[in-house]
Amino acid sequence: MLGTRGLMGHGLTVGHAAPSAPVWLALLLVALCCLVVTPAHAAPSSEKELREAISEERAREKARRDSLARLSAQERSLNANLAAAEDRIALLESKVAKQEAELALLESAVGDVRQALERLQKDSDASEAELARLMSMLWPLHVRQDGTGGRDIEDWQTAEREYTWTQEIYRSIETHRAELRHQQEAISASLEKRETLMAEVRTQVARISADRDSLLQDKLRFRQQLSDVRREKQDAEGELRDVLALIQEFNVRLEQMAGRDISKMKGRLPWPAEGRVVRRWAPEANPPVRGVGIALREGTPVRAVAWGKVVHNDVLRGFGRVVILMHDKAYYTLYAFLADSPLRVGQEVGAGAAVGAAGFYPGADGPGVYFELRFHQKAINPDGWLTRAN
Repeated sequence: MLGTRGLMGHGLTVGHAAPSAPVWLALLLVALCCLVVTPAHAAPSSEKELREAISEERAREKARRDSLARLSAQERSLNANLAAAEDRIALLESKVAKQEAELALLESAVGDVRQALERLQKDSDASEAELARLMSMLWPLHVRQDGTGGRDIEDWQTAEREYTWTQEIYRSIETHRAELRHQQEAISASLEKRETLMAEVRTQVARISADRDSLLQDKLRFRQQLSDVRREKQDAEGELRDVLALIQEFNVRLEQMAGRDISKMKGRLPWPAEGRVVRRWAPEANPPVRGVGIALREGTPVRAVAWGKVVHNDVLRGFGRVVILMHDKAYYTLYAFLADSPLRVGQEVGAGAAVGAAGFYPGADGPGVYFELRFHQKAINPDGWLTRAN
């Protein structure tokens, strides 16, 4: 128990009568009862819940990273598809331009052939007119031969001359007709061939244009998919950042919570203040000393050695202001002879937080603090718990 001898058993003489042990014990019991009623904020289960939450967030982190890897692969694939589509579109556009140039040449050549055909038709019309003229010239001879049987021919020389002339005219007519037919056939064949080529080129242009339009649709689809993937990737990256931030927050809270477990900090507790030690653990002494007394400069802050909850903050006659912190419902630290303290009962304070300022400590014959560490109601030697700084 934190009796009077626990506080004053370090051989000090105070200027006021110390309260009796039952009074101090009553004060401590009241504080402990308050602690039982007030639930602790840092229950052991909270650490378990934090670890479970961190594990769940780690799983979410892995899922987000897997999702990002998948989306990145999709993005690379879509970029490759988009580049391939653009290359194919450029190639098809080049083919279309080439085919259209070829088509223009064919159309120009067809125009030339048609003009030649028109000229040939004019020649044919002229030949027909010439043939009609020749026929009109031959007609009288023909009529005379049919009517007289050639009896009116004056001599054979005239007859031979007329015959030869007639035969020459017929040959000329036949030759001219044959040439016209040959030219018409050649021109018609050329025209038909060129129109066939034009039809083929138009078919190719239409097919290439259809392929180009299809690729343009693919390109638009790839771009839309790429936009969707990038947006989804940004969302996943944002979620990953949130998850990582939450994990970091949980880890900080877990570290803070771990720092609240004073039982794991043996040998690592900081001193409540840096100063000259004037009293050390000596429970067998007369009077016994169950803590440590430290001489300090006036106004020096006295700090909590670990996270704790204020269960007592009041002035006790002969002890000055006394602050008691509870750690994990089992460990307590006591800070006596404080000049003042801003803390209130029930308040949680972190390690290193000021519990008050050094007041007059008779053991130092000046400013100082008396510090005790207890497990339940039993004082513990602080030398094994505090660092060796002092």
